[in-house]
Amino acid sequence: VEWMDGLTIDFAHRHDAQFILRSVRSLKDYEYERDMAEANRLLSEREYGKPVETILLFARPDLAYISSSLVRELKGYGRNVDDLLPHCHN
Repeated sequence: VEWMDGLTIDFAHRHDAQFILRSVRSLKDYEYERDMAEANRLLSEREYGKPVETILLFARPDLAYISSSLVRELKGYGRNVDDLLPHCHN
């Protein structure tokens, strides 16, 4: 995991990445991500001479309602969000 500032295609180019993995929870997410994937592919090809392809991963239906906005809002109201976050195993 790395902090990113700027455009995704610039980050991908700096790290010699060929693919971007993105998650999709709903049809609304899919449409947005599809458009971004096409823009990233075209811009990376134009600016760096090679396309960066996006792979979309679909959320499990029982987890599709969870979003970072939901978690932040619940946390802001002092609610326990542990069961909405992935657990790290060492």
